Amino acid sequence: MPHGILSIEYGIQPNYEYGFAKGYDWDIIDGQPTSDKEKIKDFSNEFPFLTGPARIPDLYMKTLVKLADGEKPETPYEKQMAEFRKPENWAAAKVVMSQIDIRKQNYFTGAATPTMVSKWNLLRQSEMETFNKIIYGKLPVDAFDQFVANWKSNGGDQITQEVNDWFKSVSGN
Repeated sequence: MPHGILSIEYGIQPNYEYGFAKGYDWDIIDGQPTSDKEKIKDFSNEFPFLTGPARIPDLYMKTLVKLADGEKPETPYEKQMAEFRKPENWAAAKVVMSQIDIRKQNYFTGAATPTMVSKWNLLRQSEMETFNKIIYGKLPVDAFDQFVANWKSNGGDQITQEVNDWFKSVSGN
C-alpha cells in the first residue's frame, strides 16, 4: 500500500497502520511489527479511540468473522485483532453477523427521556439480573416472558413511546 494513501479496503491510514506511535502502542521486534504489550517496554494504549486510526465502521466485526472462519490475518489491523481478541470473541461476532437480518439496531441518540431518567437504572438492573439468572440456570428460560411483562409495565412501554416520539421528531416520519 503506498505511503500516505487512505486504504479504503481496510480503512487504515498507512502512517498509522501498526498503531499510533512506534514505541508507544506498537514497535518492531525481531524485524516484525507487533502490538504485544509484553514485548514493548513503554507500551501504552490509554487512548485507543482518540489516537487510533480511523476505520471503516464494520471492519471490527468483519475481521472477527474472518478469523472465526479460519482465514489467516493479512493486514496489520487483522493481525492485531488476532493477537488481542480471543477465539470466543471471533465466534460471538460470527453469530451476531449471521443474524444481521433479524438484529435490531438501537438508533436512539437523543438525551435521556423523562422516564429514562426516573426508571432506566432499575430496568437495566432487572434486565441484567434476569438474563444472568437464566444463563446460569437459576431461572427457567420462560422467565423471560415475565421479565418482558414487568419491564413494559415498570416504564419500558413509556420509554419506548418517548423514544419513538423522538425518532419521529428528528426523522420527519
